[in-house]
Amino acid sequence: MVDSGLGEEMANDNGAAASRSGPYTATEGLSLTLSYLEDPANVVCPRCGGGAVQVVCFADPEQLAAGHVVAVAPDENYAVLLYCNGCTRAAALHLTYRQRQESREVA
Repeated sequence: MVDSGLGEEMANDNGAAASRSGPYTATEGLSLTLSYLEDPANVVCPRCGGGAVQVVCFADPEQLAAGHVVAVAPDENYAVLLYCNGCTRAAALHLTYRQRQESREVA
């Protein structure tokens, strides 16, 4: 899940909210996700490049969907909130890791 509702507006000189670059597209969201999975410490913004994206927090995805940010450890089921300081856009990536259970046959 990519949610770009955070950080997509900033105040202009008159104090009114003005969209700087709009929300992340689905393609950009996929790029963010792959970048995070490759190296969580160096997420690359598809528009701004490396060095601009920071991890804001890890949150419970069900609570986040209900509009509440509840911090959790990045374990099996979490959402990571990312913010790009360059284009001032944000995204919430819902990640679920399932450990494979292997069964062995005894001969």
